[in-house]
Amino acid sequence: MRRSYDLTGILIALVLSSFQVGCNASKEFWQYVVQDEIAKPIPPREEGEEDAPRLLSPHNVRVVYNDGSTSTEVVIPVLSSGQQIVIDHKSRSKPSSLSVLPIPPAPADQSLEQSYVEGGLPIQQKSTPVSIVKTHEKIRELVKEGNYAVALEYADQLLKRYPKHVKTLRTKGSLLLQMGELDAALKTYRDAQDVEPDKKVEELIQNLEKRSR
Repeated sequence: MRRSYDLTGILIALVLSSFQVGCNASKEFWQYVVQDEIAKPIPPREEGEEDAPRLLSPHNVRVVYNDGSTSTEVVIPVLSSGQQIVIDHKSRSKPSSLSVLPIPPAPADQSLEQSYVEGGLPIQQKSTPVSIVKTHEKIRELVKEGNYAVALEYADQLLKRYPKHVKTLRTKGSLLLQMGELDAALKTYRDAQDVEPDKKVEELIQNLEKRSR
């Protein structure tokens, strides 16, 4: 999986490249679900134009990758005029399980839960109550920061309580897809389709199935 980082001055925007499926459906659906912000690409250099000198800022980027057996750490100096860094991981291990606390429900959740129940969908009463609204806000914040594994844990917290919550299922599918977990993403998208069919999701599933063959 390829990961791209755009660095401009002291502001560092992390951009995780989408898992390619041969069309733009996945990217559009990913933005639709989690409203991910994508940094602007560096403009192409004109033919014959010389590269302008780039000054180093006093800041560095520390990148750490752990494949489950070996930990690799790289410190990369930041250029004040911007740069692009591409890190290509040849292997990938599944993210370790993280422990997150459910966000308590808020008044805004009452109507959403009522709509969920009226749709004939189950609530796991034994699970800890959790806020639908604030949890999805938290997921969006984590996605902007590039913390996909933690965002996935929050999605799972919601699904423990509301196992058929279609928005959360679609969000989980998108998170898994961004993390390169193609089979798990497909299963989650299919679960979402069983609850509430969506044309975009169906197109995405078909493209993912072609990719997995």
